[in-house]
Amino acid sequence: LQFKRMLKCALAKPLSLLLKTSVATGALVGTSALLLYTFQDKLLYYPSIPNRLPKTNEPGFRHPGGANLGYDNVYITTPDGLQLHGWFIKTKENPESAPTIIVFQGRAGNIGHRVPFLAALEKYCKSNLFIVGYRGYSYSEGKPTEKGIKIDSVATMDYIFSRKDIDLSKIFVLGSSMGGAVTVYGVTKSGQNVRGVILENTFTSISDMVDVVLP
Repeated sequence: LQFKRMLKCALAKPLSLLLKTSVATGALVGTSALLLYTFQDKLLYYPSIPNRLPKTNEPGFRHPGGANLGYDNVYITTPDGLQLHGWFIKTKENPESAPTIIVFQGRAGNIGHRVPFLAALEKYCKSNLFIVGYRGYSYSEGKPTEKGIKIDSVATMDYIFSRKDIDLSKIFVLGSSMGGAVTVYGVTKSGQNVRGVILENTFTSISDMVDVVLP
């Protein structure tokens, strides 16, 4: 009888410890999941790395003029009332008949960081270019969210197709990284007839990216 009591006591301690550990682990996992859900937008979007505003960039990365590109500041009002800022760059030769490329950037930094890329596109593709900051990026109002950036993508498409000074039969859309997803959404949901889509270093889905980054 004494032996049974001792054995029961010995078994009870590790079981109790295991139960406490399981509860603590469950609480930690639950808290982590809640924090991940709450702050997921901050993990996805980096408008301020290294700077949010183009005017705070190094010289040459503040506006297209730093790469000897002529440009217009463009402001688009989204259906939910936010103002987006972008640059429309006309190619130096025959902009009325040249192709136009809409550029959707990746998730980090501002549109000024894309100036060298825009300069290369204009030089080698002889195309007009349009790049706009998503909400919460660059000079655009609001905070970045998936729902909001989807709205921005369609608003950008609608703006380009409202212009009368370009050839609307030669509209291409280029998306880099996260901008690839923005491109696919904007093209399919806007219903506009684009000439071509270019996806650069993009991905199949966010869940697939999670598996890659946090295996």
